[in-house]
Amino acid sequence: MPGKTLDFGNGPDFRRVGSLLDLERTGERLAGSTVGVLFVHNADPVAYRPMFGGAMGKANVRVGVGDTLTATMQACDIVLPLSHSLESWDEQETAGGARCGTADDQAVARHALGR
Repeated sequence: MPGKTLDFGNGPDFRRVGSLLDLERTGERLAGSTVGVLFVHNADPVAYRPMFGGAMGKANVRVGVGDTLTATMQACDIVLPLSHSLESWDEQETAGGARCGTADDQAVARHALGR
């Protein structure tokens, strides 16, 4: 990115990530059998709260989306694997909002545009 300085002091943006309090509340809702379908995306709440694994069993359907087969993913009925960066066709946010695509992405785009 010509003309732009990368600030590697700024890591990924975690402002929209849930807190441990959110995890506790979700565990309570699961224990109360008020959750029909539980989606877990790239997280392992069972590692932080082992009782969460038992509470997960009260959801009708458990769907895990991730790139590692964790204890939480093993407790899911459906596991949807994510690709890692070497298998991915999309952009990556490396640091401080800097986004980059792969050379393959650029070659495919050039081919699609007839360049």
